[in-house]
Amino acid sequence: MYPNSPNVVPSRVSLLIEYRSRDVGLLSAAGERLDATLHTIADRTMTGFEVESSVLRPPARLHEGFAELAHAVGGELGLSTADSMTVAGHDAISMNRHYPVCLLFIPSSNGVSHNEAEYTNDQDMRNGLRMLTGLLYRACTSSASFL
Repeated sequence: MYPNSPNVVPSRVSLLIEYRSRDVGLLSAAGERLDATLHTIADRTMTGFEVESSVLRPPARLHEGFAELAHAVGGELGLSTADSMTVAGHDAISMNRHYPVCLLFIPSSNGVSHNEAEYTNDQDMRNGLRMLTGLLYRACTSSASFL
């Protein structure tokens, strides 16, 4: 907000919104609903708004062979594994075009992540390290059949 003061009505507000879903239709509908809502608010308040960019990124699967190897390693270690399809992925999405990539996640208390309240207990962190170490060992020492 500008100016960022509790005593002044802001003249400008910037807002970043990111929707994530496996369902591209749902993402598209959410974007259309937001656009309609913004128009309604702007009309009622006699204000304007501008959308600087709108990108619909479909969910992407990472390397299936590497994911299968991760599932196998997790099973050998007695750890639970699951598949995920999302636009999240940090650098993994762009790296996936050139290298086999998978993401490993460890549980956070109450599912909270990317937040100061995030907490992961020591045993889950140790299990995550065991999984990462086991996966890297298998990837480096086994045949490239997972590629």
